[in-house]
Amino acid sequence: MKIAEILDRKVEYTVEIDNDLQFQTKARIGDRIIVFDADTEAGEDVWGIVFWQTTLEGKSMRFEITKGGNELEVFSMVRDSMNQFIEKHKPATIKFSADKSSGATARTNLYDRLLKRFKIPGYTHEKRSGNLDDYFILTRQK
Repeated sequence: MKIAEILDRKVEYTVEIDNDLQFQTKARIGDRIIVFDADTEAGEDVWGIVFWQTTLEGKSMRFEITKGGNELEVFSMVRDSMNQFIEKHKPATIKFSADKSSGATARTNLYDRLLKRFKIPGYTHEKRSGNLDDYFILTRQK
């Protein structure tokens, strides 16, 4: 099965916040709530993207590299949320990072492969490496 087909799972999510400074979605996947969040500062057109998980009771959880469960649904939800965010807000620049502490480069490699595979129309992307994080920057073409 191709990766495009694998990540083509439709996960129902709700848009919780949608204004000029923030776009946030949430979905229940398994026994977790997955949150996608994009935000910016007033007057800026650079948006930061994060996603995280909480328990059904609202207790924060950390994403682990493996064995988190339902990874395909999580990435499908994040991809769909990202596409909806871009379609609505058309940001000039989007930034997000991948933690690479403790040798956790698998996440960086995954994000890089996904960005190359699922090119966002009208955007280019680059990766910059830092000591503890790798940074991804998507820039809208003019």
